[in-house]
Amino acid sequence: MNDQDVAAIKDALYAKGTAEEEAARLEPLVIEMADGVVGVVPGLSWRWNREPLRIPCEAVPGDPGSASALALRNVVFDGPIPDGAWPQALSVVKDVSARVGATQLRVRVDEPGHHDVQLIGADKVQFGFGSREAAALFAQTGCHLNLSDQDEYTN
Repeated sequence: MNDQDVAAIKDALYAKGTAEEEAARLEPLVIEMADGVVGVVPGLSWRWNREPLRIPCEAVPGDPGSASALALRNVVFDGPIPDGAWPQALSVVKDVSARVGATQLRVRVDEPGHHDVQLIGADKVQFGFGSREAAALFAQTGCHLNLSDQDEYTN
């Protein structure tokens, strides 16, 4: 990879903004998903769990510290999604995630009483949704330049 290729990658990352900006754009979608799931399963409620977490990612080949993704706060529900309601609850999550291009469905587990899926976008934005003893929902941004790299980029 030459310097022009690296510059093009950094230009594209810079244009995306920061992981924090992307997380702020995604969080209302996560709330919409959680509220939608609660609407499908009467009596179910949700709460936030865990603070956001920065995850290093190698967006620029050979420079593993150049970018990071941000895992948003997790949503945890106070119970599982009943098998009969799973398709409709999943449909809610899929419909909302599609608005940010996360349409690639990866089914990790789909058996009675245990469901676990990921919805992934071309820019590596992803949502996870699962249910076993209780249901949970997570979101993660794609790779973005770190704030310090953005400062260096604009100087």
